[in-house]
Amino acid sequence: MRGDFSRSLAQPGVDGLPPGTIAACRLLETVLIYLCVLGPSIPVQAQNQVWVEQFGGFSDDYTMAVARSSSGSVFAAGDTLGSLFAPSLGSFDAVLAKFSESGDPLWGVQFGTSSSDRVQALAPADGDGVFIAGETTGSFGAPNAGGLDAWLARCDASGSRLWVRQLGTTSTDTARSV
Repeated sequence: MRGDFSRSLAQPGVDGLPPGTIAACRLLETVLIYLCVLGPSIPVQAQNQVWVEQFGGFSDDYTMAVARSSSGSVFAAGDTLGSLFAPSLGSFDAVLAKFSESGDPLWGVQFGTSSSDRVQALAPADGDGVFIAGETTGSFGAPNAGGLDAWLARCDASGSRLWVRQLGTTSTDTARSV
């Protein structure tokens, strides 16, 4: 039997968050992603749930990182083996979604190469944009140097990629934080 998966839990006062906690997890049994915002800084077992958003497709979908922007909106990033926001490009594709401060879905984008493109981290950027980092076996921002290469992308407030940088060696390279 498979269980729950949680990769990112942002704490108040860390990652630029105002009071309130954002948690992202994936329930493997139903292959759906849950994103919830909890109330002000009090012990986890006593917090009030502010909102929960469930999204996902029929393939494996993972939320790997969450962050809140300076405007209060919430970004969730991860990867999918399916067609979550666009047709699948191949193996794992990177995904990025934005939610309003009250939890309403604003948009979602899916991008990558025909090879595996996975998200490991994300951080808010100026202008309500976001930085995303991860790993690829493809040529995402430059020719693949061999094995896994690290990548870093910046997206604007509407999810459009402004740039992508890929770095690698003939060994394994990945970006785990931004």
